[in-house]
Amino acid sequence: MLKEVINYSWMEFDEDIRKLTKWIDSTGIKPDYIVGIMRGGAVPAICLSHILHVPVKLLSWSLRDGNEKDILALEQISIDCALGKKILIVEDIVDSGETLSQIKHNLGEHAKDSVKYISLWFNIHQHQRIDWYGKVIRRHEDDRYIMFPWENNGT
Repeated sequence: MLKEVINYSWMEFDEDIRKLTKWIDSTGIKPDYIVGIMRGGAVPAICLSHILHVPVKLLSWSLRDGNEKDILALEQISIDCALGKKILIVEDIVDSGETLSQIKHNLGEHAKDSVKYISLWFNIHQHQRIDWYGKVIRRHEDDRYIMFPWENNGT
């Protein structure tokens, strides 16, 4: 049996990017750079990079697609935090919270004040907390797959 799908449109993406941009502007903190967690966080991170006029870096940290973890890139982010740089980490969805849990653990306590976390979608029924998000899903009630527009191959 096929899993039900939420088709998240480009229009919804644009609306959520505007919401996230307003939140970032309201904090008064301009990041020194943005980190998109590969793969899903790449598109919103690049979009925010253009809007905010700050550089973007991509971090391979996947628990689902081959369990790839770029420890060297994460170490550089940690060094930048120690140097006082402000960093915005972007995801498409914080679902189980495990990816962010691992990233936060590896960045360490000194990164707590330097890093902000945002996501387009946020499952409120998991243990990780982030600074801002566009939409909420309640995984204990809703197990539909969220199909992001960049995942849709025309089918």
